Amino acid sequence: MYFIKVNGVNLTEVDGGELAITNLNSCNGPDFVLLLHFVAQAAGNSGGNRIANARIKCVYFPILEGKESIERILEELDEKGCGIKENFDNFSRVSIRRLGRLLPDARWVGFPNENCYVGFQDSKPLDCPEENGCLLEMNDGNSSLDIRGSKWFPVGLIDSGKFQLLDSTKWHYQLEKKRQNAPARIDILDSEQCQLLGIDGALPMKDVHVLAGYIPPREIVAVLRPLSFMVSSSSCELEPKFIVKSNLAMKMEITFFDEFKMQKYEGKIQKESKLLLSKSSEASSRSGFDGLYIFSLDGSDLAEGLRNSGIYKFSFFVTSQTCGNLSFCKQREVNVFVEPAGEVGKLELLNHSRLISKVEPLCLRVGTCIEHLSVACFDVYSNRMPFLSIPELYIKLGVKGSTLTKREKLKLSLSSDKMILEIKDLLVKCHDLDLIRPSYEAILEICSHYKSVCVPCQVIPGVLSHVNLLPNLQLESSLRPGDVIHELIFEMLDAYGNHVEKGTETCFELQGLTLQDTTGLKRKVDEHGYANLSGLVKVTGDYGTWGIIFF
Repeated sequence: MYFIKVNGVNLTEVDGGELAITNLNSCNGPDFVLLLHFVAQAAGNSGGNRIANARIKCVYFPILEGKESIERILEELDEKGCGIKENFDNFSRVSIRRLGRLLPDARWVGFPNENCYVGFQDSKPLDCPEENGCLLEMNDGNSSLDIRGSKWFPVGLIDSGKFQLLDSTKWHYQLEKKRQNAPARIDILDSEQCQLLGIDGALPMKDVHVLAGYIPPREIVAVLRPLSFMVSSSSCELEPKFIVKSNLAMKMEITFFDEFKMQKYEGKIQKESKLLLSKSSEASSRSGFDGLYIFSLDGSDLAEGLRNSGIYKFSFFVTSQTCGNLSFCKQREVNVFVEPAGEVGKLELLNHSRLISKVEPLCLRVGTCIEHLSVACFDVYSNRMPFLSIPELYIKLGVKGSTLTKREKLKLSLSSDKMILEIKDLLVKCHDLDLIRPSYEAILEICSHYKSVCVPCQVIPGVLSHVNLLPNLQLESSLRPGDVIHELIFEMLDAYGNHVEKGTETCFELQGLTLQDTTGLKRKVDEHGYANLSGLVKVTGDYGTWGIIFF
């Protein structure tokens, strides 16, 4: 039976028409519904397209008294004056089988030269998931069909004999067979399998720990495995039945995660990541084996070796939306944990977890104690590495090949994670700062038996500790009241004999003497480390008394 509505008009209710006569010769059976959308394209720019929608409900046409129902329909139509040229033998049939019979084509009288679009809700190929099948959508009374992951083909193909009606058992058998052969996982070929392909080396098949400088294989080979694949010997795993041949593309991405750099993402602290390489590959052949996805590292920095300590994540995934019915290929990941190389490359001095060479120069004052300095150890690729034990360290200050201090043995301790060596209670001792005056720029060198670290620093004199008259300066043996002392120079020294820093203020107290200028009793040390009072001090005491200068 046909049940057709075109824009709301039920054509089966038109008495004596093709549809009414056809319905009278049909019988009840399982419903089969077609939804159609008609578009008449307007010529030129004469206006918009004409649109119509139809819903066709089809049921079984029985054979009565040895005669096809279609024959009876044609005879009755001829009697009603609605005869058509076709007879039963050449009457066109829709190539869809229902209950063993072929359904006749509907005759689209009144819609000449129209384009007709038919689809089927939820229709899909076997390897298309349920959620990606055909989708019938209605919008303001107009229907449209999105085939999505399905495929279209001419209806006439169904009559070609290439299609077979399957019962439920055979249908589910085909589904299971398709599922077993569909891509289910991604495998990385090991070194033995790669050798059979003429490729040296292979990426580890699972997470692995290596030392910095590890050189990965030049080519990495991946394959798609069917659900039926069972792990066996390496040679058997290259058998054609264990490798899916498909037109799916695969992508490899290599991402680096720095262990010492953290970032906040969605409220969580995570290792800072960086995408190093992204490559796509189509299935190819090598040495007689098909279905191989080969990724080359040539031309990338990674080909020279994995030099930075951290995590290199190798990710493999198919780039199409689906890779099998009831089964899908999960992303395959291999993490290569790169640890610092065993060889020490250098030591660095830290200040609040930052390299001193990258911040302001270290400032030291003679005679004061530095509570702590931190030393970090790096491998030959500049990766932070732990100290294996507490080494013997010595410290010295130098400039232009000269040593300002003696080698001093240090008090050392190691942090709990062995990443930082602490230098505690370092007393700065130096008596030759005049060699680097007035800049006081020097090199602080911390030495061990295998490596040393040198950092720029500024070593300034200590506080005023001693005052001497300029050598060979002779004061008059006897001074009279009112006399002016014409030459009076004081040498200002710290506890280690260094001239104090320019601008250091000192306060004089005079007894029996007075200063003749208006500067006052506070005086600044000059660029040579002296306080010069020549011609400024006048005797005010009586005869027989002492003139005294206090500092």
